[in-house]
Amino acid sequence: MSPYKLCSHVFTLYRLHFQYNIRIMRTQIDDMHTFI
Repeated sequence: MSPYKLCSHVFTLYRLHFQYNIRIMRTQIDDMHTFI
């Protein structure tokens, strides 16, 4: 596997992970709003 492919693969994983975290934070914030 070339270093370039490895880097792009890691970058994709990071991006997916980041989007996933953002989604979780949004749902938590929405839950807080409904709770208040």
